Amino acid sequence: MSKLPIAKRPGEYIIFFVVKVPTMEGMAFIYIAADAYSEFVFNLGVEKDDREKTVLKNIYLLTENPDFLIHRDEGFTLVLAKYKKLTARINAIINPVNGTLMINKAFNTFIANPVLESLQDFFDGRK
Repeated sequence: MSKLPIAKRPGEYIIFFVVKVPTMEGMAFIYIAADAYSEFVFNLGVEKDDREKTVLKNIYLLTENPDFLIHRDEGFTLVLAKYKKLTARINAIINPVNGTLMINKAFNTFIANPVLESLQDFFDGRK
């Protein structure tokens, strides 16, 4: 296994993932991004689907998030575990705002796991 990147500053690597949550009305999809350096979490939104256009919408919403804007101009790498077929469309969103795209499931999972564990603790009422 190759070494995972190491974030050296806030906003350098931003991971993006979707959490599926069952509800009485069907599945809900929570769109989340997290800063690999600071572990700051961006709650981008809750949607009724995880279609391509919804994924792209939430990536765009990340680029407009006030907390994200603080470090955006220094450049960032958006790290996804999947959505490789959306590469050109994602790059069209993030390249103009100094972003690059990385598809790296291991790195995405490594950063996402603590966030997911915290969410699980919250849902379980442990914290």
